Amino acid sequence: MNPDRPSERQGNRAGVQLGADEAIERIGRRARVYVAQGSAAPYGLLAAIDAAHDRFAELEFVSAF
Repeated sequence: MNPDRPSERQGNRAGVQLGADEAIERIGRRARVYVAQGSAAPYGLLAAIDAAHDRFAELEFVSAF
């Protein structure tokens, strides 16, 4: 564990800041992905999820956009 990395210091709690690859690793095959209200559209994350689409069986995206 590297305590200098926010994702490792905070564990799996909501609000953790991650890179796209690390975030995708934490998404289950069937999952609901919530994008907090007030954040910008996460185009980089969406593109990375699309590139890894074979990893998922069913995803639901929830946002206030």
